Amino acid sequence: MNTLIIDRIEGDLAVLEREDGSTYAVSRDSLPTGAAAGDVLREQNGRLVPDPDETACRRDMAFSLEQKLKQKFSR
Repeated sequence: MNTLIIDRIEGDLAVLEREDGSTYAVSRDSLPTGAAAGDVLREQNGRLVPDPDETACRRDMAFSLEQKLKQKFSR
């Protein structure tokens, strides 16, 4: 099962990032309904399936890092 992150959406295309950092574009229509930039997806049986738990975990980690950086550089 491959893990992918929606890097960005550009018009009718979505750019997905693989675990190794490489990217590729797919049709926006191939994304699950409601998918947005930053969401984590899994490939299962040729379909892209959202992983809301991993998405929330990564967003929390990014928010925490952002707060630490703000504290460090606001002195």
